[in-house]
Amino acid sequence: MSIMLIGKKCDLAHKRAVSKEEGGQFAKENGLLFLEASASTAQNVEEAFIKTATKILQNIQDDIFDVTNKALRSATGVHKVQLEEEMVRSLREVAVVVKRVQDVSTVNTHI
Repeated sequence: MSIMLIGKKCDLAHKRAVSKEEGGQFAKENGLLFLEASASTAQNVEEAFIKTATKILQNIQDDIFDVTNKALRSATGVHKVQLEEEMVRSLREVAVVVKRVQDVSTVNTHI
């Protein structure tokens, strides 16, 4: 599972209750991704989604996530299999989108 911990309202540093370092350390200790973001300024909002999706793609490519899950399919009913197949298609679609975003980001940084 890929989970992103987001420190919100990073644009209001004067009202900060938790330091960036504390948030980052907590995320590291608990195996979470971490970013600070601000909905008001849009800082890191898109980046949070991209980083989470990128981590999911990486886990699929590294076979950490078994998107086929054949053993579970054989142990469950037809409806469960259909649901899992839909989930696999969705994950693959996410992987394609993430790859396109990465490609576009790479092109934009070289312009």
